[in-house]
Amino acid sequence: MIGSVWNRWDLHIHTPASFQHDFKLGESLSEEEYSQRLWDEYIDTLESELDVPAVGITDYFSIEGYKKVLEYRQNDRLKNFELILPNIEFRTDIVITKEGEKTESPNFHLIFSDDIPPEQIEKNFLERLSITLPNNEKRPLCRASLEELGQMLKQHEASFRKHSDYFVGCMNTKVNVGEIEKVLSEAESIFGGKYLKVLDPEGFNGKDWKSQAHNP
Repeated sequence: MIGSVWNRWDLHIHTPASFQHDFKLGESLSEEEYSQRLWDEYIDTLESELDVPAVGITDYFSIEGYKKVLEYRQNDRLKNFELILPNIEFRTDIVITKEGEKTESPNFHLIFSDDIPPEQIEKNFLERLSITLPNNEKRPLCRASLEELGQMLKQHEASFRKHSDYFVGCMNTKVNVGEIEKVLSEAESIFGGKYLKVLDPEGFNGKDWKSQAHNP
């Protein structure tokens, strides 16, 4: 009879699709070749992890990286993993305080079951969330909207212009946690019991529980 079995899972692995990542190549290639080589090396690195049976493929505001990983998986790659889950990381409008001063909020993660098709997550969750443009117009949360936001912000802030529209849009986007909860509840038949919510603990390291931070 087998007793308890412990596994080491890594549910926070960013991909080259994230607007902010550390994956780089030292080669001079065309944009298309660079992207393909970068992804191939990323997949090679994942396949070298032989003692981690489950991973969460993470991107900010999207599951683009997760979809790319599934393409490799369907082409007989990444067989070293028993489970691959989509993890969406959000910058949120939660504010915590330290000694009466506002500080950055912790990021919020949603890890979905692999039973849910990616198109369902995009159509019935992500695109039902909204972001706000500088003119206070609302847009659905998707790459085109983030690029539109970035383009508008670059017109008014010179320091942003060295970055892509997408990067600037993601850097300046925050999602309302209450809206996330509302969208999930309104699609209970799709998502009910098939997601895990995680609040990044890093944002709480300097929290002053004797201040207003006790009830943010």
